[in-house]
Amino acid sequence: MNQIAEAIAQAVHEISPETRVGLMSSQPEYHALEGRDWHALFEKLSIEHPATSRPHLPSYNEIPGLKYIREFNRNVRPVADMLRADARMLPELENYMYSMYAKSNKFTQLQLETTLLVGAKGILFNFYDMMGNGVVQSYNHQKILAESKQLLDYSAQKPIKRHELKGVKVLYSPRTVYTRHGGEQESLEEMFPREFEWSALLSTFGINSTLWDIEQKEQLNSEVVAISDQLLRNLSDEAIIALFEHNQVLLDGTSVAILFERQLAYLIKAKNYEWLVPQTGQHTYEE
Repeated sequence: MNQIAEAIAQAVHEISPETRVGLMSSQPEYHALEGRDWHALFEKLSIEHPATSRPHLPSYNEIPGLKYIREFNRNVRPVADMLRADARMLPELENYMYSMYAKSNKFTQLQLETTLLVGAKGILFNFYDMMGNGVVQSYNHQKILAESKQLLDYSAQKPIKRHELKGVKVLYSPRTVYTRHGGEQESLEEMFPREFEWSALLSTFGINSTLWDIEQKEQLNSEVVAISDQLLRNLSDEAIIALFEHNQVLLDGTSVAILFERQLAYLIKAKNYEWLVPQTGQHTYEE
């Protein structure tokens, strides 16, 4: 894929050096699953320009507002965090096939304005229905664009410095697919990394988080770190012990199971664990 990207970029560059070639970068899990080197791919496409990325905004298929925020932090934020600080983020707002836009115009406006959270330099629209009938003035999209334009222009000129944000460190690895264990179904989908669940959950409670690539090899100290899925399979026993000794650690159930598997359950002072089937009423939390 890198060779194809380089050939396309070079052909475009020879004809129009100012034209930028970007990548429709959707869920990072798919790139990880296929073993793509995202940074190398962007470098081949960009040549002498900053990388240009088009992550899609989550409401392709009319999901509710609360889920939108979770999916934004599960999919869009990770794309932005994984790219270099000078990358041009151009999120896509699309209506898919169900209606003129998912939910109301106010919900569309919410999607527009949340793009400033990833330092977007612009936004891409599909302002037409799936039959190709063009822009419909009566939908009043022009009104919400006019209302949001000043804020969005200001954000594009003075974008949020996403790589300087502080918060809970959500650990991930672009190489998880090489260490991940499959399940009983032996399906390709079981190899999807699911390491951004903490980003989605913490955002729901208004707690900021940032991604931390464990390939950086830099030791974390005095941080709150969050680990989910099979991320721990990428780390040696010594690295896991160091994480617990020098930081406060949030874990999900799969991570706990891996600690038991690796004879490291003493790190969380646990003697046993049990899996419970969801939606059976067996696990209820009260405060």
